[in-house]
Formats: sequence, structure tokens, C-alpha cells
Amino acid sequence: RCGLCQEHASHIKQLSQMRGDACSSGEISEGTLRLYWGYYAQLVAIENRFDWEALRLNFTWYDSLKEFRQWKASKASGNSISLEMASVLYNIAVTLAHLGASEQRAGTEAGIKMAAKHFQDAAGVFTHLRDNVIGTIVEKPTVDLTRECLDAIIHLTIARSQKCFYEKAKMGGTGHNILAKVAAGVHQHYTRAHSLLNGPVLKAHIPEWASQCLIESCIVDFQAHWHQA
Repeated sequence: RCGLCQEHASHIKQLSQMRGDACSSGEISEGTLRLYWGYYAQLVAIENRFDWEALRLNFTWYDSLKEFRQWKASKASGNSISLEMASVLYNIAVTLAHLGASEQRAGTEAGIKMAAKHFQDAAGVFTHLRDNVIGTIVEKPTVDLTRECLDAIIHLTIARSQKCFYEKAKMGGTGHNILAKVAAGVHQHYTRAHSLLNGPVLKAHIPEWASQCLIESCIVDFQAHWHQA
């Protein structure tokens, strides 16, 4: 091992343990989210304290969209802490989106509110990742960390958040004119996401997403027109 690695062995061991705890949780839960946030906070704290290139630590992350593909998943690997921070943030946002999707929304206002919050938080993290982090990555990123993919995911999570507001408004007896406007807003985000998912790279990488997005877009468009009528 290099001299720097030996000098900072205890810190590296602690960092590796936190990484392992977060990445090996194997479940989508608030507990996993806390592990990711704790690890990310540690990365922020030490980001500028070490010469990461000299440390020669290797960070490897696999394409999170691999389960939707028919060929071997791509991966990004390198000693840049920017890659590590971006990948952890991505996992935080994905966990938030999954928590939103798993909330029980049928007939429960509390569940709708919590789902909307998770989706909003996910969109916020994805947006920060796109605007402030991915540009600092030295290595070639996997497809899920490209601007095109993040743009699409941001529109999807915003659409799902606004769909929750539509459901809450409908449950509360809101008038048709307002419901039509809310549904139209959801449709706009699904339409934009569908357009991005139909781009050459994403369409080849995750072809199922564009089809599913189109279905969601058509459903909410019908709802908007029904309320307007």
C-alpha cells in the first residue's frame, strides 16, 4: 500500500465501513436513507482534506439501470471523490423516490402527503446532482449519471409529486377547474420526460421507460380533459 494509505489507514477503514453499511443494506427504508446521508456527510467533511489521486483509492459504481437491460451493466471506476459523492447522492434520491412510491396513498391523506414529500425531496436531490455535482466528475459516468438521464428522472419525480397533489385535491372535493389545471401540469412533466426518454441513448438503454411514461401521460391527459369538460 502507498505511504499515504498507511498514514490514514484508520480513516480509510472507517470510511470503508460506512460505505459498506450503506451499500449493503439491501432494503429501501428510512434506515438505509440515514446510512446514505451519514456517509455523504462524511465525504463532504473530508472532501478537501486529502489528495485523492495520491491516495489511489478506487471507487466503483455500477449502472443502476442494469436490471432493465439485456446486456452487461456498465460501470464507472476511478479515484475521484466526486464520482463517489455523485453516486451516493444518486442513491439517496432513488431511495427517496422508492419511499414515495411505496407509500399507501389510496384513501389516506397522510399517505398522499408523505409520498408527495418523498418525491419532492428526490427531485431536489436529483436537481442538485445535475446542476452542481456531475460536472465535477473526472471519470466517464454511467448512463444513469448523465445529464439526459437526470433530466428525465427529475421530470418523472416532479410529475409523481404533482400527481399526489392532484389526488389530495380530488379527495378534498376541489372543483373541476382546479383539478384540470393540476392534471395538465402533471401531463406536461410526463410529456417532457417521455420526450427525453425517447432520445437515442436512453431509448436504447431503458426502452421500457418511454412506453410506461407515455401511458402515464395519456392517463393524466384524459383526466385533465375530463375535468375541463
